[in-house]
Amino acid sequence: FLDSNWGREASLWDPERDDTQVLDPAQIDRLDFLVKALKDEGIYSNFNLNVGRVYRTGDRVRDHDWIGLGKALQYFNPRIQRLHRDYARLLLTHRNPYTGTEYRHEPALAIVELVNENSIVESWFNGRLRGKQNRKGAGTWSDITASYADELTAYYNRWLAHRLDAGALAALRRSLKLQPGEPIPRLQPEGEQRQQAAAEEGHRVHGADEEGRHQQQQEQQLPRPPVERAAA
Repeated sequence: FLDSNWGREASLWDPERDDTQVLDPAQIDRLDFLVKALKDEGIYSNFNLNVGRVYRTGDRVRDHDWIGLGKALQYFNPRIQRLHRDYARLLLTHRNPYTGTEYRHEPALAIVELVNENSIVESWFNGRLRGKQNRKGAGTWSDITASYADELTAYYNRWLAHRLDAGALAALRRSLKLQPGEPIPRLQPEGEQRQQAAAEEGHRVHGADEEGRHQQQQEQQLPRPPVERAAA
């Protein structure tokens, strides 16, 4: 991975810095030489831009040590999008001294993959947009934190307000029984909807069972009428 966090010889980022915004001169030189050597043999190169970037303190990315690789965040968070654009510009406008060509004009660079294994739809489908991440050192396929979930929900509500007229929006809010100022929740994956429904049903049944047991206990505490003995 060009953008990995696997150590000095496995990433383009300068390991001495507290951000991921400056390329390591030694590493970019190795990449330049490799591309030239491949080109001399008639072999094309493929650059993957966003694969395994782990943000650092100096990147000023919110919750940077809680989001792991931050999959899906590139699609809606402005700060991460800005960093991604800056990285693409930094790398693709770099001139390879061995070929004399900037990578954006390099004919031997056949493919530039903007994002790798990073889909907001897949993240939604697998329940990684819920905002339940509550520990540092998250892995590759981790949920996002609550602040990013709130940000995405705000974008969703802004989109609804633009798409629906006032009457339709009010009707939607009534159907969801929302309080004034409460955001309209985003659609959940089908699996999560089933789980939530099962949890609500379990809560309802549990509540009914508890009510039944309470009623039974009260009945047991009531004085019992005397038992009439049959005449001998």
